[in-house]
Amino acid sequence: MPTFQSLLRMVGSMQFVQEVSSSDGRRSKPSSQAFLGNHLDSLSNIDGSANNSNRKSSYNHVSENLSTPIITLDTTSHHQDASFATSASNHGSSLTSYNESSISRVSSFPFFPLRSSAYPYSNYLGPDYQTERPRSTVDQSSSRRYSKSNDESELGDELESGELKQKSHKLLCLWPLPVITRYIITLSTIISTLNAIGLLQLNSSAPIYLLYRYEYISLIASPFLFDFNLHSLFFFAWNMLLLGLFEESLTHVLGGTLMFVRVLAGIAPLTFILRNVFGYVFSKSTGFALPILFFSDSLHESNSGFLPFLFSLLVVQSLSINDKYILLYGSDKVNCKYTVRKVVLQLSMCLVNFTTRNVFWWSFTGLISGLIATLFAQYALTKQDYIYPAKLKYDAKVRSRNLDINRRLPRWRVLLDTFIKGASVFVVTFLALLLCNSYYKRAEYVKPADFAAISEKPNLITFVTMTAPRRGDPDYLSQTLHSYLANWPPIPTEGSLYSRLKIMVYTNFAQHEQYDRVRQSYARDVRGQQYLEWFKGNGSDLNQRLHVSQALELAVNQFDSAYVCLTEDDFPICGRREWQELLNVVYKANVEYPNHCGVFVGTGGSGLIMKPNIAQKASKLLLQYTDVPPDIILQKCLLGELPECQECTNTLISSKRLLMHHIGYNTSTSDERSYNKNEFQCGWRHPFNGNPSVTVL
Repeated sequence: MPTFQSLLRMVGSMQFVQEVSSSDGRRSKPSSQAFLGNHLDSLSNIDGSANNSNRKSSYNHVSENLSTPIITLDTTSHHQDASFATSASNHGSSLTSYNESSISRVSSFPFFPLRSSAYPYSNYLGPDYQTERPRSTVDQSSSRRYSKSNDESELGDELESGELKQKSHKLLCLWPLPVITRYIITLSTIISTLNAIGLLQLNSSAPIYLLYRYEYISLIASPFLFDFNLHSLFFFAWNMLLLGLFEESLTHVLGGTLMFVRVLAGIAPLTFILRNVFGYVFSKSTGFALPILFFSDSLHESNSGFLPFLFSLLVVQSLSINDKYILLYGSDKVNCKYTVRKVVLQLSMCLVNFTTRNVFWWSFTGLISGLIATLFAQYALTKQDYIYPAKLKYDAKVRSRNLDINRRLPRWRVLLDTFIKGASVFVVTFLALLLCNSYYKRAEYVKPADFAAISEKPNLITFVTMTAPRRGDPDYLSQTLHSYLANWPPIPTEGSLYSRLKIMVYTNFAQHEQYDRVRQSYARDVRGQQYLEWFKGNGSDLNQRLHVSQALELAVNQFDSAYVCLTEDDFPICGRREWQELLNVVYKANVEYPNHCGVFVGTGGSGLIMKPNIAQKASKLLLQYTDVPPDIILQKCLLGELPECQECTNTLISSKRLLMHHIGYNTSTSDERSYNKNEFQCGWRHPFNGNPSVTVL
């Protein structure tokens, strides 16, 4: 059983290592430092493999009394921006016994080293300068770090086939943070501080704010915004840590920090554009024409922070999809390691953001941007034509090979391979996003007892159903009443939600055969006796404005209700689910927006759920504004666009979709309007969904 001291030694010996791909055999010309370091790492086993007698084991060997440098690199073909400012030792040396692992060759430095020492042989004087392999400082007794070495024949085969993999290992170093991550943290802190103290007026970005309010500045600044609370600060720090991991990894893959910045700079505007295009297409465009593709969150989902770009970089990471993070732990007697692919760890860290809120659409857009950026980045990398001659010295023999990495495969084949890898990451991540989205979109309906607690009044909702004679005398009234009563119990419990619901059927016509027939039918029905109240006038004129005004006034005076809902006899509710959604919207409006004036779940004059004081005020406004259609007056009052309804400004609540559908399209009581059969149907986008002054629940 391990002792406490042994556990401490094990934890203290932990090291995090990352596998680095500078070009994966065919990518861009990396920075001179990275290229030389990786090639030295790949070719550093030659002296040990030249003489098998020098090997102590399959993983460790000794090289003694080597008086000549091991590798000479001709740097004349390096990029013009490469610089070799510092000198390196050019005298012979005798290398002591060392461990052969990639870590010992490339990462013989402290756990948090300076970045300039990532490769001990990182700087050179100039072309044809002979460079000596650095001495290893790894403990000789440690046998838990290893890598296989290539002998002379294996290396020759690799060079001839052009399959030399520029793979190396280095200690994972995130302190100090990578340079771009530091700049982003600094900029985010400045912008968020100015916004918090009121010098800037910025908020999180959503397509609805750009498409209707033209908030371009907030869109551009939204990645740098966070709030100064524990929740927001945690996720900001988490995402910046993840950004640092991406920068540390992709800088080597893409060939330098400058290329990483270019990729990030291309991802940002592409994500902004696609996000707003999706917000318009999947809401305004499909909301009426193709309701099955209507997604309300595509328009309303907001975001502040770098999360969309992190999902983009996750797809870019597919350029080196096999790279891993390695955790080395244990002691000299216990050798353990744990490996995980970078994309797996990075995906898991990205999904942490879904623990508190749903950001499916921003994340999905980031994935698409990342896939596009990956293809463009690979195209740019393969477009760079470079060939590095390498002179290999061992056993006094010199062999020269041209590492023609870039021309091994046609460009279309490279791009196809890149697309397949990127698409695989895209698909797996998209499925994970769908699972997270389905969790937040699961149906959760308010409990009847909770809804009944929103008000102490005798009635919770009084539905005012307006009916009038129509051409052909269709049986719309019976269908509409049945759509509600079918969702209500025949005999509700006293004091429950359904015992406090009423339907007031109102007509101002003395002669209305359909009204009389339906009333007689429900006179013998248990639900009809429980929920229905019938009111009939003595008029004969078709005056919708006057009739609606009288019905609202009667409902307010006759029933003491928390809400008055105006409906028409040809707008039945769509079904049981839509009835539950109606209750949800009204309940959330009371809990989250207690000062609202009303809720809108239908269209025209149907589905307007008003508080009693607003309903009474609206009944008077109908007779005051005679040049405006009645339903428009009611809507304008709830929107706060009339002087008499200023308290309702920006307080209207609406459902995402229409919860009622129009069945009387060809028998309208208004001579001024006509409708098509497929207009205003179940599942359509609510007409007010997209109005920035309306809150959608």
